[in-house]
Amino acid sequence: TAMAYFDQLELLESKIKTNKSLVYLNKCDCLLQLGKTKDALTYCKLFEKDLSHFSNFHVKTSLYQNYAQIYLELKNLDKAEQYAFDAIKIAKEQGFNDAMIEAYKLLSKIYTKRQNLDKATYYQDKYLHLNDSITSVNMRTAIGNVRLLSDIEQNKSKIAELKAENNLKLIKIKTLIFSLIGVVLIGLIVYYQRRLTHKAYKKVVKENIKAIESHEEIIALRNKLSKEIHSSQQVDEVVKTTLLKKQTDSISITPEQCVSIEKQIRKAFDIDEIYLNKDLDLNSFANKIGTNRVYLSYVFNNIIQLGFNEMLNDYRINKAKKLLLTDYGKYTIEAIALKSGFSNKATFNRNFKNITGVTPSVFVKIAQE
Repeated sequence: TAMAYFDQLELLESKIKTNKSLVYLNKCDCLLQLGKTKDALTYCKLFEKDLSHFSNFHVKTSLYQNYAQIYLELKNLDKAEQYAFDAIKIAKEQGFNDAMIEAYKLLSKIYTKRQNLDKATYYQDKYLHLNDSITSVNMRTAIGNVRLLSDIEQNKSKIAELKAENNLKLIKIKTLIFSLIGVVLIGLIVYYQRRLTHKAYKKVVKENIKAIESHEEIIALRNKLSKEIHSSQQVDEVVKTTLLKKQTDSISITPEQCVSIEKQIRKAFDIDEIYLNKDLDLNSFANKIGTNRVYLSYVFNNIIQLGFNEMLNDYRINKAKKLLLTDYGKYTIEAIALKSGFSNKATFNRNFKNITGVTPSVFVKIAQE
């Protein structure tokens, strides 16, 4: 059914004499699902001819993933591997976690075909690590605690039955024995749970410290690429119209405006550190860069693919992590919260836990270890 609709869309586009559409890429996806690999390859190549007209990195990543899947099925493992790495490169630069997960899965399959089990296992582990979260760890711990409490309640019920059947002396002895066993068991379980939690926290803090370096590398690379790209790059009027129709029916924003606003956003966050202003909101930011909140919100959500508040908190928490690693002891956590752009400690603690998976105090303690 999907293919039938895409055929109709392709026919309509041919009548307006344009082939610059995502319909080829979508047909490639459908054909892959139907197992028609060679036909899928044909449509991927047709779309790639117009790839230079699309600035959306999601589109490029999807195309490279499709190529990797196609060449994997065609047993051309060299090409499959190259396209998978191309997809990972863009996904890492743009922070597309879903795309990275799919690319890691593809690499695991490719190296399995090559019978390189070490690399296959390595990329399978990277896929699993990215796919897992601290939430699942907490869920398993909570389930374990519920079961533990259930077992303790059952033991209490058995002790009560023994009290009714035995004399007072025997009851006291057995109560003492069960109490001691219960204390030891609970102590061991609590100790074990604390070790598991501590181990999980260490892993989370380690990844957050790595994320600081990755964040700085991404900013540096983005600034370098921004300087290398020629400022006079343009698309013809037909492409502009097509892009705008696909982007929105209610906002009259041009591709050039999108690019200009995005550059100003990146400069404000990456270089000027505007996020350190605790009073910053969407309206004041729009006024600062000379646009309106509708255009600004559109670029955040559709070009950068992050909400304004989400990006603001990400940068502030990244700044706070660096300060906690370098200046904790010289400043309190509350002072670091204020230096990172937050208006109060409570808001800082809540956002820090949501983004990093641990509280600021736990982050500092584990990092110092």
